[in-house]
Amino acid sequence: MRNYWRMMEQVTLSDQKKEEIMEMLENKDARKHRMPKAGKIALAAALAVGCVLSIAAGLPAQVYHFVSGNQTYHIPGTSQGGMTVGGEVAPIKVEGGRLWFQADGQKVDITDKVDENTPYIYERTDPATGGKGYVVVGGTIENFGWIEYAIMDGKIAAEVGQNYSDSFVDLPDGRKVSLFDLTDTQREQVADEDGGIYFTSVNHPWLDNALEQLGLELDMAVEG
Repeated sequence: MRNYWRMMEQVTLSDQKKEEIMEMLENKDARKHRMPKAGKIALAAALAVGCVLSIAAGLPAQVYHFVSGNQTYHIPGTSQGGMTVGGEVAPIKVEGGRLWFQADGQKVDITDKVDENTPYIYERTDPATGGKGYVVVGGTIENFGWIEYAIMDGKIAAEVGQNYSDSFVDLPDGRKVSLFDLTDTQREQVADEDGGIYFTSVNHPWLDNALEQLGLELDMAVEG
């Protein structure tokens, strides 16, 4: 299990909320996830504090700065690591009826290079640290998405992105509904006693194809 409890100890949260966040982290790579109520906000605070404390303490961390503006760190030889999150700046946008990719000072028209099944893959080196990463984008002008992976010790150490997968919830009547389209009534039907909601994530085809091309597995470098 990843050693997030040290970071949790530095954050003022209830024991129940810490346990909810830990549950989400421990099951991050499973197809079935549970999203605690308000978990994202507390998680962001916990990881941000952990990152600042470890780097300030002078620990020999590997650091990677995402093109979106976030950063992640990993202490080599340990299970310690974390990531600051929030306020991502997407490296892809629509301009003049075209789809543009922007990163590290370059701007590329990728309109005709991507679709629902075809990704555009940008391999990059963090200018500040020399860390390796990949930015993957795909989709259409009407429905595009992106994800960036930080690679440490030959594995995916962390990721940030938007609209690269769909999340579905199984309703009591057997129907599948998008997590983000749940009505208040449906949320009450599927929420557990703590207000958490279980959902299944499915990658968009362009992302699965990119992972296959890169030979990457969703196997995090930071683990115990």
